[in-house]
Amino acid sequence: MSSELQRIKEVAIEAVKIIERYDTSLQRAYSKALQDLKLKPSRASYEFLYNLVMNYYALQYAFMKKRGRPARPKELVDFYVAGEHLNVPLPQSPLRRLSVETSYPYWLVQRLSKYFDLETLSELLKALNKRMIWLLCLVKPSEVVRALADEGVEAKVDEDLDYMVEVLKSDKPPSRLRPVRRGVAVPVDKGSALVVEALRAQGVEVLDACAAPGVKSSILVLRGTPLVIAIDKSKSRIREAVKLLSKFNAKDRVLLVLGDSRRPPLSRSFVKALVDVPCSGTGTVGDDPSVKIRLSKPNKVKMYHKTQVKLLSSISKVADEVIYASCSLLPEEGELVVDGCDVEVEKLEMPSTVDCYRGFKCSGKARRTMPHLHRCSAFFIALCRTRKG
Repeated sequence: MSSELQRIKEVAIEAVKIIERYDTSLQRAYSKALQDLKLKPSRASYEFLYNLVMNYYALQYAFMKKRGRPARPKELVDFYVAGEHLNVPLPQSPLRRLSVETSYPYWLVQRLSKYFDLETLSELLKALNKRMIWLLCLVKPSEVVRALADEGVEAKVDEDLDYMVEVLKSDKPPSRLRPVRRGVAVPVDKGSALVVEALRAQGVEVLDACAAPGVKSSILVLRGTPLVIAIDKSKSRIREAVKLLSKFNAKDRVLLVLGDSRRPPLSRSFVKALVDVPCSGTGTVGDDPSVKIRLSKPNKVKMYHKTQVKLLSSISKVADEVIYASCSLLPEEGELVVDGCDVEVEKLEMPSTVDCYRGFKCSGKARRTMPHLHRCSAFFIALCRTRKG
């Protein structure tokens, strides 16, 4: 075994341990693993880890079939490198087969099968497994597309949001693209931009209740919001927001507040507010496949649901109009949240979205983005107003 492969395996083993133990993101686990092992980052080690974690459930299924028990991190990495998972028969049940083929927990596939036929669900999960790269442009989008073309990257300006560019084909990570390095474009998912567009906040001050790391606050300023009051309870994520806002030259128009929006530290009310809640992240797997490992405990979704209800209920008391959003495919973090709060859900008309799931009070009013249809992360978006009377 080459010394490079050995280092790649060591990083992967340590990072998987960190994800399993601390319920953290792929990027943070990777950085912590490098720090613990005193190694430098490399594209090869990151891509190996990304693909390993993306296939985590399929690998665990194959290991269980061969060895009769779950794999420990070192065993999982060795099993993957040896290719032992490739000749394990798939389950006969269509849903269980899909769970293994796309490497998602069976409970999640089963839950989503209530809202999609098998063929559509397969398309959705396979699209969700892909990395989709979008750039928000700080200069003319045509200039960004030309700059990308000069470095051999295929891209196009989005038809719905003319300040967004979709990267169609690239062998570079977003951070290494020339417009990003030059500071004229920022990697931002189209779904996030659509959430901001739903608020229609040009010329109006906005409360951004779960603001860090500052993506949506930055877009709000870019799209004409004069002032954003941005609240978040995480000091480290507030620091991330400061860095991002500097790229947008938006620091003077965003007031960052350290606080918990379940009990907002405010003495005033707002016309418009945005609540992009903390959630399971089931809609962002292509960006962070560690979500698959963290979904091994479905009870966590109940915890998120309770927090989301508290957040929407709290902010709807201090704002006339609230956009509630979650980057989740689960109705427990979307439809069931707005249906369970004392708010009126108004019908949204938006591009690049479809109606939310059927069978809920908000059906026909709230919207969803779908990776297999819109080539972006999966978001639930609802326009909520304070219930009158």
